[in-house]
Amino acid sequence: MELLKKINLLDRVASTINRDEGGEFTNAQRLEHIDKILADTPYHLQRIGLCYLYSKAPLEELKASGETIMVISSHVDTHRNITEPFSEKVGDNKLRGTYDNSITNAAVLSLMLEGRLPANVLVAFIGNEKHEEIGACDLGNYIRKEGIDAKVIVTNVTDRGYHGRNAFTIENRNHSGAWTWSILKRLEGSDYKWKKKGRYLNDE
Repeated sequence: MELLKKINLLDRVASTINRDEGGEFTNAQRLEHIDKILADTPYHLQRIGLCYLYSKAPLEELKASGETIMVISSHVDTHRNITEPFSEKVGDNKLRGTYDNSITNAAVLSLMLEGRLPANVLVAFIGNEKHEEIGACDLGNYIRKEGIDAKVIVTNVTDRGYHGRNAFTIENRNHSGAWTWSILKRLEGSDYKWKKKGRYLNDE
């Protein structure tokens, strides 16, 4: 996908909000927008509480295939102080806007639209990240109930990368150090430079 199309996609997602209260979505504007964007793609939607789960293939097929199932999770709830979301260009190479967490929503969407995610990758857009993490719990409970052996990667905008002027951070809470090192190993020989930092706050 061209850079301009990616920026336009980010602008579209960042101009919406999503709210939840008491385990229900009270404003699903962003989720409805995401669903429209994915309307002509192979993805199928399952609504599971405060989780919208997208898959290319039926879960029964995936479980029968024996492949490792990956889940990419990206929260859609916006901060309550954001009442007028926006996105705008500043100069030639900068953007400014209310990007928590629309920027990772748009990044995951672009991968889906480009067909760059294999069939064993599920995508979860979840709510309530800012409070009790009900959306993440809904996803986890569903995975356990269905007997899905899944690896979950949570995408989020944090200030760790921003203040360090890094492109992204890998924040590992629930896996062994070997899991993180295996990711870093894949970056060997690339242009990415990395450094190890201390502990991170909990998230999803």
